[in-house]
Amino acid sequence: MFRSLLRTVSGLLMLVMATLGRGVLPGAAAQPAGTVRFDQVTRPVAAITDPQDIQFLLDALFIVPQQDEVPERVEVIDITNNGYGPDDILVVYPSQEAFMIDPLAISDEVQQFMNSWALEADFQVDSGPVPAQAFDPENYTLQQAEYAILYDLMRSIERNYNAAPISLRFERTNAGFTMQMWEYQPEAMRYVPPPPAEPDTLIQRDVIHIVRSDSVLYDMLYLYHVIEETEYIPEAAISAGFVPGRPENRPATPAPAQNAGTPARRETSGNDGHDR
Repeated sequence: MFRSLLRTVSGLLMLVMATLGRGVLPGAAAQPAGTVRFDQVTRPVAAITDPQDIQFLLDALFIVPQQDEVPERVEVIDITNNGYGPDDILVVYPSQEAFMIDPLAISDEVQQFMNSWALEADFQVDSGPVPAQAFDPENYTLQQAEYAILYDLMRSIERNYNAAPISLRFERTNAGFTMQMWEYQPEAMRYVPPPPAEPDTLIQRDVIHIVRSDSVLYDMLYLYHVIEETEYIPEAAISAGFVPGRPENRPATPAPAQNAGTPARRETSGNDGHDR
């Protein structure tokens, strides 16, 4: 059969829909709002790089490029989105000449060759209206990183956009990235910050609480009760060297007097033979 270095990719086309049967030409005056609607659609693109297969397609479809450059690559765009075949578009590179594939030129041999082309996405999920929690990466053992990207994206959309529909496109290369959103309701966009992260470890021992959050360790000591016995001694008694004893019926921590003296811990000591 035919040997081909066939690489199927997802191509992005700009589809311009003009009403009233009028298109927009370069340099033409801007149309009133609402007469032209812009959208983006994706279509599968089969890229053929084998020289023998390129020549076979051009000869079988009666396509003769006008440029003198030798074709390096041929792309067939499934513009009808129903499989490669009649009424699709063939683009020759590097000249970038585009040709509509004539249905009368499609032989059984050419159609069989095109039927071998299939879009094979590395990761694709088609689902109904389910919440983001359905794609929690912890529930998957295969392609867990891919599900984590989908999970985070869906949670962000659910949190910041409470409406439908919405279309997104994100593409990143070594040169940078592009991110586009369209067909959404701007008034339904409302920034909602993500919830704070929950501590992953909580250990409690008596009055010592150890809380581990991420990579920071906090040790907290709660002091519930403090008892200190205090006597208020008048300044005159201190000057005279006399420290009175506490009466038996006196509370251990009395309220401070109006003329507060010098607070000191209660002591009973003597070195001169007198009671203190």
